[in-house]
Amino acid sequence: MKTTNTTILLLLVHFTSFGQDVGDIIKASRKACNAIRSGYYEMDEFMKFLDSKDTIQRMDNKTYFMKTEVDTLLPWFYLDQSFKRDTLIYTLLYNGNAQINAYRYDSTATVKHVSQWPDVIKRVRFDDSFYGPLMHGSNHPLPNDSDLVAVDRIFQLHKDEMINGTWCYHIQDNELTKREPADTSDYDLRIESHFWISKTDFIPVQYVQHFDVVIDNDTMYQYELRSLKNYKFNHLKDKNIFSVDSIPSYFKMKDYEPYKPVELLSVETIAPTWKLISLNDDSLSLADLKGKLVLIDFFYKSCYPCMKALPVLQKLHEKHKDKGLVVVGIDPYDKKEEDDMINFLAKRGITYPVLFSDRALPKQYNVSGYPTIYLLDKEGKIIHRHSGYSEDMETMLEEIIERNL
Repeated sequence: MKTTNTTILLLLVHFTSFGQDVGDIIKASRKACNAIRSGYYEMDEFMKFLDSKDTIQRMDNKTYFMKTEVDTLLPWFYLDQSFKRDTLIYTLLYNGNAQINAYRYDSTATVKHVSQWPDVIKRVRFDDSFYGPLMHGSNHPLPNDSDLVAVDRIFQLHKDEMINGTWCYHIQDNELTKREPADTSDYDLRIESHFWISKTDFIPVQYVQHFDVVIDNDTMYQYELRSLKNYKFNHLKDKNIFSVDSIPSYFKMKDYEPYKPVELLSVETIAPTWKLISLNDDSLSLADLKGKLVLIDFFYKSCYPCMKALPVLQKLHEKHKDKGLVVVGIDPYDKKEEDDMINFLAKRGITYPVLFSDRALPKQYNVSGYPTIYLLDKEGKIIHRHSGYSEDMETMLEEIIERNL
């Protein structure tokens, strides 16, 4: 998506307070973050996801970290622990020799040795559970110098506020985006960020990011808040905290193995049967559709490729529903009421049956990515399957449907 520099000229607005403006405060905050060599912090994280109505507290995080000049792979050693209601859920450790991911749900700690998996380790170097301004080299999401003078950004300094016992500067950053005629993207995005920066040490003790996304005439809203409850920097005494001994003993260690996607069910295979409840509270089974050509779309609400596929499937439904094609959407993640699925689908003009399943059904169909589409012949045999969305999906499916009706 491109931003316009011609429609509206928005200049950076400076608000002074005690002789400082927005740019000075943000630059001082980045400088303070970059001066940190080691430390400990506790962080609260709250989220409202695109597909949910309410804000939830995802995790409490406790993180030890130390900048290293000798490690050539990552800039930090770290021990990051995530808790839910005081129960340890997840641990991520990196100590220069290995990266270890430990998950409570299966009590397994996966070890990636630096000598074997350097590229894999780099890809997860800044897990989402980290507090960005302290751990990211760019101090993301703090604005950089080019952001401070961008014509599509408006900065505002609000009244000072007390956050977790600390008086803070409160800075608001609005990023305005507008599509130009040549822009082919099918969504609009507005980003609003708020930063609370300590007046004592210029550490950003809290930040919030709001995202408004307009897709198919439907505004979807996401919200993220991260807040430091406690921190102490440049006084890390026990460097043994980064040893494997910090992983609780009840975790079973295993060496990392690359993920191997499961192959979709083969063409000529008889599709697994099902009987599910629809959006209209009716039941529908695969057996009910015998004698019809059946297109099954495994999807869920907040999956962007799934949303891209919905109008294509609706078009095929309208064109071929009277010729023997039945399009069926199967959603294994969302709930009818909780996720407001009636309005979500109505705004996109979806009139074919949408069914709700548990997570077991997509496993029977070897679904590992969304959307996943299966086309079944009149006897329930698979004649086509693919995962993901592409611009030529409509043409491809149209040809197969025409041949088999």
